[in-house]
Amino acid sequence: VKSVTAWSSFNQPVDYDNSGQAALIQNNLILYKQNYATQEFQLNGDYDDFSFSTGLYLYRERFDADRDNLTYSIARNRVIGQGQYSTTNTESYALYGQGTYKITPQLSLIAGLRFTREHKNFEFTNYAINTDRQITGTNFAAESSKSWQSTSPKIGFEYA
Repeated sequence: VKSVTAWSSFNQPVDYDNSGQAALIQNNLILYKQNYATQEFQLNGDYDDFSFSTGLYLYRERFDADRDNLTYSIARNRVIGQGQYSTTNTESYALYGQGTYKITPQLSLIAGLRFTREHKNFEFTNYAINTDRQITGTNFAAESSKSWQSTSPKIGFEYA
């Protein structure tokens, strides 16, 4: 029996002026945040000419991207601001098993099956902001969710 656990996160601010000029043409402030965790449980074994590996794999992630940009509009002769804030949540799990049977010392038969299911939810809002990066209104918002699943069989021979 084996258990493997992992957790990771990052918080990355990015503040840049992509015009390279002293006057404000465009200034962006982006903040990326991610947290994810995985957990895997395995049951492995060897019995004479037969060996196997089975398991359950779990994955969960949250990814936030906050993007504020201030752009000088020549047509309006002022700075226009907008904030684009999004969150993506992902949940996935997989069940799997694979076995190997030694037919001869050099030839083995391998058979396995994996089932995976994943769900993603995405939320996005575009805000109007002022030059102090304060929200002054909502331009639009959207949300979408999607799920996928697959079953992957494997059968083959291995010669060593």
